[in-house]
Amino acid sequence: MKRIFVPLILLFSITLNAQNAPKISLKQGDGIRITAADSSAFMRLRVWFQPMYMVSKPLTDGGEWTSYAGVQRARLNFTGWIHSPKLRYHIQPMMAAPELRSGIDATAQQEGYTGKVLLDAALQWKFHPNFELWVGQERTRGSYEGFLPGFAMQLVNKSQFNSMFNYNRDIGFQLLGSYGDEFIIRPQLRWTLGDGRNIVTNNNGGFQYMARVEVLPFGKFNDVFNTDFKREPTPKLAIGATLDFNHKAARQKANAGRFLTDNEGNTLHSNIFTFLTDAVFKYQGLSANAAFAVRTAEHGELGFHEALGFNLQGGYLLDNNYEFAFRYGLVAPIGSKAAAGSREYLIGMSKYINGHPLKVQTDIGLIRNTTTDITTLQYRFQIVAGF
Repeated sequence: MKRIFVPLILLFSITLNAQNAPKISLKQGDGIRITAADSSAFMRLRVWFQPMYMVSKPLTDGGEWTSYAGVQRARLNFTGWIHSPKLRYHIQPMMAAPELRSGIDATAQQEGYTGKVLLDAALQWKFHPNFELWVGQERTRGSYEGFLPGFAMQLVNKSQFNSMFNYNRDIGFQLLGSYGDEFIIRPQLRWTLGDGRNIVTNNNGGFQYMARVEVLPFGKFNDVFNTDFKREPTPKLAIGATLDFNHKAARQKANAGRFLTDNEGNTLHSNIFTFLTDAVFKYQGLSANAAFAVRTAEHGELGFHEALGFNLQGGYLLDNNYEFAFRYGLVAPIGSKAAAGSREYLIGMSKYINGHPLKVQTDIGLIRNTTTDITTLQYRFQIVAGF
């Protein structure tokens, strides 16, 4: 009797544990998905990294070749929900040295002289069918290129235009709305501290206020990624416009760049206004995006960056998942000309093995610093791998 009873207890215990065990799945490109047995929580973990190699040469007399190799990005991306699908979260730390570096200047002091490990840590509350509220540190849809995930780029890296005008991650609140199905309007409001991410000191100056609206006149499509993987059978278009005001900003580019100080170490401030408009188009493998921006500062003479810029990028995805792409970008200083001007000309090719999570990319082009009048020839190669 005992010989029969003991195995039955073990079998019942294994069955009970299996029933209480979370549901786990793994698929390359889609990450690890874990759902609690009682459906009280869900987590999706994606891991990706980007080894990159670059060579460049200034096209001036005596200019020499220089080379660089390293892991440009390596990140963990946690998304999911807790308690209810209406309460979602996003946590993203990074591990690659180029993104973690911190120095000993005033900017590093504001960041506590620490490596900037944390990118995102925010909660999203879907409190209404048309609205959601984000609270915490998170990227913003201030522009399409700026909101583009680091692993999902059409070329090896983002543009010089984005480096100047991107609305950096910050800590605060974002209210996002969406109306319509065939004709979609997405209004957005953002209120943040205005100093950027991972700041450990008290708020330096005022706050940052942003308003943006996006219009999709031909219905919903993936306007976040550049490449048209779905080969949209009908033309798709998204148009966005952003107005941003950083009150008493302390950094060169509103909430990015160096903190500016005077000779006595006192922090300098300026009101900074930025206007940006951009668009994304996709149709049958063809993709294109364009953006225009202008930034003015009340005290540009103190070193705050004032500039206007334009960026145009496009690509075509062949049936064999090779894509050819190009970029032309312009950044022109205005006002005190504290910002560096640039022109960017790039052509590139990508081979998508499994979409953006597994691909090989290369590009070559000319980067001209219009402030120093030096043009640099640049070649880059990278692999993006993730699950």
